[in-house]
Amino acid sequence: MKNPFVHKSNSGLWTAGFAFGALAAGALTWLYFKSKETDEPTEHLEAPYHKQPDKKKKHKTDVDELHTIAPAKHGE
Repeated sequence: MKNPFVHKSNSGLWTAGFAFGALAAGALTWLYFKSKETDEPTEHLEAPYHKQPDKKKKHKTDVDELHTIAPAKHGE
């Protein structure tokens, strides 16, 4: 007589199911983040910290103002 308590092993089906589930979850996660990437506004890229600082202009003085910057030596 056949033993009614002996069951066929389903470990291969469980392994395949887990592998397929992990693959499907990874694909859906990738698609979710890929779609979020395109919906993102680009205004954050124009924030002030991304811009190059303005070049500072050199302070130019006239010849008439030089005596205030470098006083003449006494005795010459």
